[in-house]
Amino acid sequence: MHHRSKLYKGLGLILLCALPLFSQAQKRQKSHDISFQIDGYPNKKITIAYHQQGKHYIEDSLFTDGRGRAVWNHIEDIPRGVYLAVFPELGNIYFEFIVSGNESFDIRTSADNVVDNLAFQGSAENDVFYQDMDQMAALSKQANALNAQIQGVADAEQKKALRDQIEVLSQTIKASRAALMREHSTLFYAALLGVMQETEIPEWLSEADNRIKFQYYHDHFLDYIDFSDPGIIRTPVFHNKMMNYLDKATEQVPDSLMRAAVNIVELSRANDDVFQYVLVQVLNKYANSEIVCMDKIYVELVMRYYKTGLAYWTDSAQNAKIVERGMALAPIVCGQIAPEMCLYDHNFTFPANRLNEVCLDNIKSDYTILFIYDPDCGHCKKATPKLVDFHEKFMDYDISIYAVSTTVHDSAQVEEWHEFIESKGLEKFYNVADLFNNRGMRDNYDLSATPVVFVLDAEKRIIGKRLGVEQIEQFIRSYWSTNDRERFERAENDFGPLKDLIEELRRQREAGGDDGQTSNSEETREKAETEARNQEKILQEQLVEVKEELAESLPISSNIITGVRASIKEDIQDARNPELNLHVEYFYEVVKAKLETNTNDYPGGAYRLDQSNSALLTSTFIKRTLENELKKYLTPGRNVSVIITGSTDGTPITSRLKYRGEYGNLDNYYFNDGDLRTIYLNQNDLIKENEELAYLRTLGLRNYLESNISTLNSVNLDIEHRTVVHDERGAEHRRISVEIIVHDVMNQNIEESLTKLFYKTKDAVFYVFAGDGSDRGIGSGFFISSDGIGVSNYHVLNKKNYRGAEILLENGEIFEIKRIIEENEETDFVIFEVDNNGQEFPKLDISYLSNVIGEEVYAIGNPFKLEKTLSNGIISGLRENNNLIQTTTPITHGSSGGPLFNNKGQVIGITTFGFREAAANLNFAVNIKLLRLERFK
Repeated sequence: MHHRSKLYKGLGLILLCALPLFSQAQKRQKSHDISFQIDGYPNKKITIAYHQQGKHYIEDSLFTDGRGRAVWNHIEDIPRGVYLAVFPELGNIYFEFIVSGNESFDIRTSADNVVDNLAFQGSAENDVFYQDMDQMAALSKQANALNAQIQGVADAEQKKALRDQIEVLSQTIKASRAALMREHSTLFYAALLGVMQETEIPEWLSEADNRIKFQYYHDHFLDYIDFSDPGIIRTPVFHNKMMNYLDKATEQVPDSLMRAAVNIVELSRANDDVFQYVLVQVLNKYANSEIVCMDKIYVELVMRYYKTGLAYWTDSAQNAKIVERGMALAPIVCGQIAPEMCLYDHNFTFPANRLNEVCLDNIKSDYTILFIYDPDCGHCKKATPKLVDFHEKFMDYDISIYAVSTTVHDSAQVEEWHEFIESKGLEKFYNVADLFNNRGMRDNYDLSATPVVFVLDAEKRIIGKRLGVEQIEQFIRSYWSTNDRERFERAENDFGPLKDLIEELRRQREAGGDDGQTSNSEETREKAETEARNQEKILQEQLVEVKEELAESLPISSNIITGVRASIKEDIQDARNPELNLHVEYFYEVVKAKLETNTNDYPGGAYRLDQSNSALLTSTFIKRTLENELKKYLTPGRNVSVIITGSTDGTPITSRLKYRGEYGNLDNYYFNDGDLRTIYLNQNDLIKENEELAYLRTLGLRNYLESNISTLNSVNLDIEHRTVVHDERGAEHRRISVEIIVHDVMNQNIEESLTKLFYKTKDAVFYVFAGDGSDRGIGSGFFISSDGIGVSNYHVLNKKNYRGAEILLENGEIFEIKRIIEENEETDFVIFEVDNNGQEFPKLDISYLSNVIGEEVYAIGNPFKLEKTLSNGIISGLRENNNLIQTTTPITHGSSGGPLFNNKGQVIGITTFGFREAAANLNFAVNIKLLRLERFK
């Protein structure tokens, strides 16, 4: 039995911001009693409550008998979590206790001091819980006393000694909690402590830049949370942890937040209750966000989980509303090309015709403000003059305004519209009107009120939306501060004189010579040092405004790329799988006030990078190379090896990184010339590949390629580590690079014959028999993993008919369906597992590329019991936001559930149904991407 002797109410004293919840669907077991003995509290009420989003919600009410005894009796288990026993007749004083869901126990206390006299019997959870809090309270008391002493001490040495004592207490708390989690790992309280665990930056990152540290913090923020434990959602800490992950541990830009939101939802799928709670909370968070472009996150969640039917708890009517809202927003989220508009210019006359149209896409400006308004709208009348003022102020910039009136339907309204344009001074705008409301603009732009503002870039991509007119200037300036490359490119040209001097020093060193030449060399060296200082001063003056603007968003340094060398060569050691190698090397000139003399590269000293180059210049080159030059060489099945020996992502690293770890020490001999993908080592110092450096090397490039290279958005990106040693600087220096392998599967023209593809893929296709007796149906299916994971249609196989269902292979072997892994009636797919008895099966490759109308495809199925029938055609359409593939490939009874292939033998869809009426030749397949099959790799 554990007895409390100190006064405090529970987690509220040692945790900040209590926030989490209830579970609606936790599995419960039978017979669970918690008895309360409250001495001096006869015939009175006890309220049992739980935590939900920082509030307390009533779970149940009990009444004590004449002796102060009450029993909280449940036929089934009480959901796991942290609960409160509240005493209304004692001023709502309460204490907290843990229910793990599988135990009965007794609680005893007295009315004269409910918290101080609290004791448990038969509950290991609560014994550990309160023992830990006793210790935490004692340590906190010591820390508070030390903090109070610091306030009254003036001597720096004494303050340091007191702070060192506080640090010792902090380490004691961490060690104690870690030991508790190890020793009591089976208790729910260990899971609770996992939620509370703070993410610490490791020592080997202590001198890294803050961006690297923040990325590590983000990547490991959720490491200690057991998402499979449903009890975490009934604690005062989980909800706050989840929101801190999104609000404080993630960069506050839509794409980063979207990845973070999907990440935590995917982690939560380890338990149905946690999944439901997390998805609903995150969806609501971004459904109600008023921050520009955050609806992109809402749309992503809707499309992933509601449109696919994964949010199973949502009733069909509510789900339909959510999906409808997501579909309405999807075309106009930030990053999308604005839906085309060709509307009538204000100079048109009735009857209007196409010659009077002005198309949004035909406006050639760096930025376009799309302003949709109603001339009779009060808010529009107030906003329009502000827009005119903005346009006048930015007249020297390439910004156009496409002003759309929504209410011009007859001659009278045309006159009113013309008067509005003239009275408000809109003559310099593109003034157009949606005549007769027949162009679908209201639907395309989700218009429910006016005015509405969208900001578009030169490609008519949406970069801002739903702004107030008064916010446009601030938004434009902020956007410039993070996207304008022109100032950096101008600054690069200022290094011309310095580069000439360095080259002259190089020539003189190579030439050698008499005393006169040596003297001349020294004179030139002094001149170079002076010029270096002058050039740095000039550059810093030019960049000071840019640095201030970008201080919060991008790393800036004075280091500029002065040259890039790229070579492409083909490695044909394996003719069946040739590789195309792109070697990219960056050359830098680093300007410093004081030139370092670590080597004898130049008489003027060593020119080394002390920070990463700006992301703006580097990303420009990589994007241009990969998207415009390299892609013409790429063919399916080839690998592209990109060796980066300079900055690739603009992530700054200190020039000397003191590293101490498993593989030895690096102190002053360690240099960084851009980032950790290239390092120099002096003389005999060596370094081996290890997880810590590997993490840093790949961090920036992986994120950059996945988020910025549009031609690679749908490519499998695998990053490998290969040590390449270049003896470029003689015995004293070795360069170690990491080779980044970008597996290219872009859609080009290497094809195998249809006959070869058929024999290559047919063995993974099988019959599916489901149902009983006369209702036993026949369809097709195929393997997507060698251990027996298969795919078919929901209307062929589902949880209602899979008992006794079987598959039949071509060789006559029959295997029973073991379980249904996932099903979706709306999108008509099912993922299942067969009882493989340890056997391995042939499996099909999956395509993750975008499908293209006109692309040749083929299917293998079992129509009308005609086993392994081959048919081919083309993609004739993409429906329902590309989730349904229309094809001319025949799909008939018995083919349902089979694979639809591209011309490389990769599955792009699941054949589902076809129409033959009137020779329409309409056939459809479910897009394979909906199934997220990469999780079964």
